[in-house]
Amino acid sequence: MRPDEKVDSDLTRAMEEFRTIRAELSGRLDAEITRSRELKRALAQAERKIESIFQSKTWAAGKTLRRLVRPFSPVDEGPASPLVEMEEATASGFVEALLPGQPHPLWTEYEAEVARGLETGSEGPVFMVSTIRFGEGRGDLFLATGLGRYLRRSGFGTGYLDQNDWYRSSPGGQSVIAMLPAFRPSKAAPGPKIIGWARSEFVNWLTHPELDRFDAILCSSVKAAAEFSRYFAGPVHVLPIGVDLELFQPDQALSRNRAGVVSTVNQWGRERDVYRALRSGPIDFTLRIHGQSRGLPAELARYDQGPVHFFELPAVYWGAKIVLDDFNWTTVGWGSVNSRVFEAIAAGALPVTNSKRGLEALGLADVPTYAAPDELNPLIDRLLGDPHGTDALVEELGSVVRERHSLEMRAADLVAILAGLLE
Repeated sequence: MRPDEKVDSDLTRAMEEFRTIRAELSGRLDAEITRSRELKRALAQAERKIESIFQSKTWAAGKTLRRLVRPFSPVDEGPASPLVEMEEATASGFVEALLPGQPHPLWTEYEAEVARGLETGSEGPVFMVSTIRFGEGRGDLFLATGLGRYLRRSGFGTGYLDQNDWYRSSPGGQSVIAMLPAFRPSKAAPGPKIIGWARSEFVNWLTHPELDRFDAILCSSVKAAAEFSRYFAGPVHVLPIGVDLELFQPDQALSRNRAGVVSTVNQWGRERDVYRALRSGPIDFTLRIHGQSRGLPAELARYDQGPVHFFELPAVYWGAKIVLDDFNWTTVGWGSVNSRVFEAIAAGALPVTNSKRGLEALGLADVPTYAAPDELNPLIDRLLGDPHGTDALVEELGSVVRERHSLEMRAADLVAILAGLLE
């Protein structure tokens, strides 16, 4: 047997063993999913009770008073979401009651989109999302709803089902888009085409026990699409994350006093690269940290401003010169650019992130990046020290985002993909 034949033989045996183990684990996983779904329902009931407390005027007044009395002390913002670090598309808090001010008026349009749902006879897709409650701060819901608004304008109504309703009945549309790798096509009602959209958790998507049951796969990066094409026999399309330009756009009046740096990177216990980098040297600039901050190092606690709602992010970015981004551990090797990069640029702020992967393919190669922790703070100092150059760079990047990366354009791309799949 030639060496290459032996390698092929060993690989075949290894893959057979992998499939056997995967099938066994899949059965166990399904049982655990059923149990966890029951637990989630109980948690949701408890969470709604907690939200009713948070939404009271007494809670809001007490929180505001504490901020005034102890402005730099960490505030207990309530219990952390039980759904942690599965989605990194938003840096919002997990309950709507944590708003320190007024949300963006488009909030009501997003909620109306989800409430409206799929219309009878509609040709639009049904998004299988983690939740249909915006207060949980889940990025897959914001992305799906943002796309859905533009799909509906094109005549394609959309629907949204959370994890408790994924398999209960026929979703009604001609296609289903699974936003999470937890979705199991074998449990879905027959009829619609089933599409998976891999934007993070790429390893979980690639090792999905029912990958071959999907009719198509969407990937948020070129690298991910190339890898899926090796293991998935069906159509693979590149569909990056984008930005709702009606929500994230520069505000000339509110942006006149832009200053300093803001981070909207959530930390759920595992220290993020950006916070490790900030600790590597002196912080000689104005810094505000918004988002979940579990395990935030003590030396950064005084910059912690607590979570904000997704629909307050535009206002947060209007006040900053620089927005810190951070590819998390499930995306950093795949070039799947966070929505935060698009959103910051669209709002007129300059993002700084921890990886170049994926940026060039999107026309955003000029987004400033750092490779080593001790490079971040000096990079920020240089950018803040050259305000005219920084503004010019933001304008150049803004043109790219507006021309190539709006959710309106992503919706048009998705319509073309669905047309090819359904013909």
